[in-house]
Formats: sequence, C-alpha cells, structure tokens
Amino acid sequence: MVAALRKAGEKIGRRRCVALMGGMGLRSVHAKRSTRSLTDSRNVRREGHPNILRDERLPAEPRMGLSGGITYLKTGEGFVYYAVF
Repeated sequence: MVAALRKAGEKIGRRRCVALMGGMGLRSVHAKRSTRSLTDSRNVRREGHPNILRDERLPAEPRMGLSGGITYLKTGEGFVYYAVF
C-alpha cells in the first residue's frame, strides 16, 4: 500500500499508513512465507532408526540414549553459544 501511494505521489511512511488503515478498520494481507524443514521427517521413523527409549523407563545400559541441546546467550560483548550434551 505504501509503495502504491508513493508511486501516486503521496508522501507517506509505513507507520502512518498502518495508522490510517487501522482507523478505517482495514488490515493488510500478506502471503505466508514458506518454510523449509530442517529434517526429513519421513525418514526419521523408517527401519534403521528405531526409537530405543520409547518403551524404556530407564536405559538398559550406560550411554544407551544421549541427548543434547544448544542455545545462545546475549552478553554485554555479544552472544555466547552454550551447548550441553
């Protein structure tokens, strides 16, 4: 909408356009962005990739099932990555 108004010669900013449209009860419609899956879920449960902990309350032996995670923390100097395995 802003681009169309600017092309028509109007001097308007995005926030002003949002405010005017909101005052008239209008909302913009955006196309939904497609997202790419980072895993191939179809291959996760095929043979060769069993869920070894599904029916076990406790692992049968040490290091039978390992888990981990990674995140980042914001610090005064930037970001620090924190990983636990």
